[in-house]
Amino acid sequence: MKQRGLLLFGLAMIAVTSAAGSDTVRPGYEMVKVNSVVDGDTLWIDAIKTRLHGFDAPGPNDRGQSDIVKAFSPAATDFMASLVRGGVECGPSVELSWDRPVRQCRSLDTQQDLGLSMVLAGYAVDWPQYSYGRYEAAERTARQQSRGLWSQIEESWR
Repeated sequence: MKQRGLLLFGLAMIAVTSAAGSDTVRPGYEMVKVNSVVDGDTLWIDAIKTRLHGFDAPGPNDRGQSDIVKAFSPAATDFMASLVRGGVECGPSVELSWDRPVRQCRSLDTQQDLGLSMVLAGYAVDWPQYSYGRYEAAERTARQQSRGLWSQIEESWR
């Protein structure tokens, strides 16, 4: 009888652990509150303006981007808003950019890195100087399939 009770307890623990698996935070990451989306690569997280790591999305006032690229800024911002709607977890700040912390984050809805989602959808480009090529394959796929801004441009501004 005692063994049966232990077995049932063990099975219950496995069920609880499995059900909670997708809601658990990755080691080194923390659940954060996204207050608002600034643009395709910047969020207000826990009341701190935060740059997302390793990719660059079009911005209406960004230097070095053509008017065609800048025109994609609202779509990139909207796509980022859709990615963060269900919650976000972020790793620690890795550096500062224009006095903003820089973090790598992922969507709890898709379980995917926000940068990867943005680049793969064609709303951002890999920034190899910072990503070390993390999003290179995703950018190549977006280009080949003319996704997002790649339907309008042929070369990256990065």
